[in-house]
Amino acid sequence: THAHTSGAHKQIYIHTHTYTSVHQVDSDALLVLFSGERPPLDNSKAVKSHNASRNVGFVKVARGMGDTRVLSKGKVEKGGFYAFNGKWHEQENKGVNWLTNFESMDENAIRVKAARLSSGQILILFETWTGTTYVSSNVMAIDKDGNVTRPPRTSGFPFRMPLTDEIVSTSSNSAVFYSGELGQLVRYEVCLGSAKTADPSSAPASAS
Repeated sequence: THAHTSGAHKQIYIHTHTYTSVHQVDSDALLVLFSGERPPLDNSKAVKSHNASRNVGFVKVARGMGDTRVLSKGKVEKGGFYAFNGKWHEQENKGVNWLTNFESMDENAIRVKAARLSSGQILILFETWTGTTYVSSNVMAIDKDGNVTRPPRTSGFPFRMPLTDEIVSTSSNSAVFYSGELGQLVRYEVCLGSAKTADPSSAPASAS
């Protein structure tokens, strides 16, 4: 929601759009990955659903609903929003870390998926889109603390990410997921290094 002031009148506009997507990975704590605008919490941009380029970021938090600790070190982002009653509510995000740095409205990371592999690395898959059109499928890897072990790169195979399904890790340092394409159910397997491909840059994904 956002407010617009004109003369002596203040109007509150209520929007029920989704501005981000969230995915979590269980390691020694919970690594919460998300796709959102950078920087976040700028209420002046809440006038339409696509208000800025979307980037992949994470926050590491403790397990347990009663433990409110943020374990990742990062910038504190402050802002706020107008609730349905029209009142302003302060908001704060702690420990925010960014893994991509898109700036153009035609560069957006969406459909973020992640899985902890047998090697301990966390595989991250995401698609890039313009505001309306698919561009590429991408792969990267981080460790349990969010340090990048393999920088983002475009996959040589344009696998498409399902909106709601999870990806599943295997015992061979790879991840598997399924997606529909042209009326068929396609099985995808994304491998890192010592899995079924010796060089992940030459064949980052396989489909059958």
